[in-house]
Amino acid sequence: MNGAEAPAVPKWREFLRSPALSPQGFVVRAAVLAAVFAVLHVAGLREYTSFISGTPVAGRPITWWTLLPGTAYMAAYFAFVVLVPVQLLAAALWWGAARLARRAAPGGTESGP
Repeated sequence: MNGAEAPAVPKWREFLRSPALSPQGFVVRAAVLAAVFAVLHVAGLREYTSFISGTPVAGRPITWWTLLPGTAYMAAYFAFVVLVPVQLLAAALWWGAARLARRAAPGGTESGP
C-alpha cells in the first residue's frame, strides 16, 4: 500500500449511483419512494389527509399548515401504491430479458450480475 491506490467504493454506494434507466436504478428509486412513504406514515401524517372530506384534524381549522402534510402523505402514498410496483416489475422484466439475451447470444455465459 504505497498510497497510490484509489479507495474502494462500497458496493452499496455503487448500487445507489446506478443509472436511472437500469434494473438497479428502478430498484433504488422504488426503495427511496418506499422509505419516504414509511417515514411519513410513521410520523403520523395520515391523519392530516382528512381535509379531503372537509374534516378538520383533531379540532384544528383547515389551514395551509394542515393541508401541506396531508398532501405530502397522499403524494407519497400514491407513489408507493402505483409507482413502486411498476418500477419493481420493470426491473424484474428488464433483468430477466437481459439474462435471456446473454444466454441466447452466441458464446453467451450465465455468469454476471
